[in-house]
Amino acid sequence: MNRVTISTLNAMKAAGEKFVMITAYDATFARLVSEAGAEAILVGDSLGMVLQGHDTTIPVTLDSMVYHTGCVARARPHSLIMADMPFMGYATPEDTLYAGAELMRAGAQMIKLEGGTWLSESINKLVERGIPVCAHLGLTPQSVNVFGGYRVQGRTPKEAKTILADAVEIQDAGASVLLLECVPAHLAADISAKLDIPVIGIGAGADTDAQVLVLHDMLGLSEKTAKFVQNFMENQSSVQGALKAFVKAVEVVTNLDSLREALARFERTGSSTAFVPTMGNLHAGHLSLVERGLALAPVVIVSIFVNPMQFGPNEDLDTYPRTLQADIEKLQAAGVALLFAPNADCIYPDGAPAHTQVIVPGLTDVLCGASRPGHFDGVSSIVCKLLNMVAPDVAIFGEKDLQQLLVIRKMAVDLCLPIRIEGVAIARDTDGLALSSRNINLSDAEREVAPTLHHCLQACGKHIQHGASDFPALCQEAKSNLNAAGFSPDYFEIRRSNDLQPAQPGDKSIAIFAAAQLGQTRLIDNLQLALSGE
Repeated sequence: MNRVTISTLNAMKAAGEKFVMITAYDATFARLVSEAGAEAILVGDSLGMVLQGHDTTIPVTLDSMVYHTGCVARARPHSLIMADMPFMGYATPEDTLYAGAELMRAGAQMIKLEGGTWLSESINKLVERGIPVCAHLGLTPQSVNVFGGYRVQGRTPKEAKTILADAVEIQDAGASVLLLECVPAHLAADISAKLDIPVIGIGAGADTDAQVLVLHDMLGLSEKTAKFVQNFMENQSSVQGALKAFVKAVEVVTNLDSLREALARFERTGSSTAFVPTMGNLHAGHLSLVERGLALAPVVIVSIFVNPMQFGPNEDLDTYPRTLQADIEKLQAAGVALLFAPNADCIYPDGAPAHTQVIVPGLTDVLCGASRPGHFDGVSSIVCKLLNMVAPDVAIFGEKDLQQLLVIRKMAVDLCLPIRIEGVAIARDTDGLALSSRNINLSDAEREVAPTLHHCLQACGKHIQHGASDFPALCQEAKSNLNAAGFSPDYFEIRRSNDLQPAQPGDKSIAIFAAAQLGQTRLIDNLQLALSGE
């Protein structure tokens, strides 16, 4: 692996490729961070808190920074080594030059210092003498006593304007990199777009050019961490696994421009893409779709959007489970490259009622379409829009909602969408219950009863496979059994698998469809049968 340099980071910025920085303070962790693939290591003055036990970074001395920079450098990592200037180590240009030289001699390849435009002269002098600089704006921990605590900076228009102006001037003074800490995501995105130099974020949203975390925070070792910090040791068996998980962390984008930038990166590398649209509250069924995607393409993109257009007026739009952070962690562990998590304003800028609809005839007025009027119009509209936004090579859907899968396939064919639609078998719990985001709403007693829906499908299927041909009678028997178990059946029907027309004796490819209410939860399931000839 080639050594990462500032030229590497500039090239990644120009190509729209994200990179990662992690703190390290000794040779062992520097080696592990480098082997995990992090492009940069920060020998941070955070060592004062995580190693030395101080409440702030202020007590850290230049001698401590030089010592730990040397420890990291002796690991000979492939990552670029950046070292923090300690508190008051750059009070004057002369102090700055002295401290910078000491850190560079210890093995740093770039130094980082906190502050705004007052640093322009020092930055210029450092760069003139061959010392690359990373400037640090936003929440600057060495100024914690001025801020009155660790608080988000740049919230007001005046503060945001000042930070943006400082960023531009610092770049003009010669800084090679900018680090933004604890500023609003929209401000960080604006600064990242305006500057030519790479912008690293921590607690600054997903739209910066890179992300950095303190090693001890990301491993769950710190007593207190910021809300934005994820514990990457969860679901990992080793430190190496946690470091690799952060380096390969799923990128989260929330708007169309950021989505297009990410897609352009995949296109430049020639990577094919698989897309899994979801409404979130992810479970093993969703992850099986991701697994299938990874078998079909090197890049898997997932969307999470609770689509109001597919919910009726008395349905569970407001109470539908929303678990974004937990979902991100699951996608992280599954190897997803990109999560598109837009809000309703992004998808429906003029409101859902005023949005163009895609209506698929012939398949949407039966089964769930009959009991949920307009539902599949909402489904086909949002899926068509997402497919156009993401433009994947293949899109993957579960077969639990087989009717939805058939609707989407027909839509893709009718509209000549150049996208392969792939179905994946239903994921079930050990007792046969089809996995669903709504299962969480079942009470303990209802959860015990819920597998009965699948059992009724299985019983009906066995009767058909053994020659039974009175389909209406089979459906009525199943509905009676569901009623007896405490369900309120919506439908239990046997239909042809290709066009959803009522199945007739002699049909070879059929499916049994069921939907029923159990308490406050609506459950759906199906069983596909391929029957042999006489």
